[in-house]
Amino acid sequence: MGIREDDEVRLTTEELAALRERYVAAIREYHAEDCPARRWPLRFLIRRTAQHAMDHAWELEDRDPR
Repeated sequence: MGIREDDEVRLTTEELAALRERYVAAIREYHAEDCPARRWPLRFLIRRTAQHAMDHAWELEDRDPR
């Protein structure tokens, strides 16, 4: 979808919010044009993105020493 960020860069709260807004805007634009996200249908991309975020949350939860 053309949104690229360097993996080593740590974003501020404002920058992260802007990245999320750009991501959602890109999804909406692709959806309006009925385009896939590279080879993936948009529904799969959205579902996979949510699954990926949950996976990271579970990893962080597993590392919590409490």
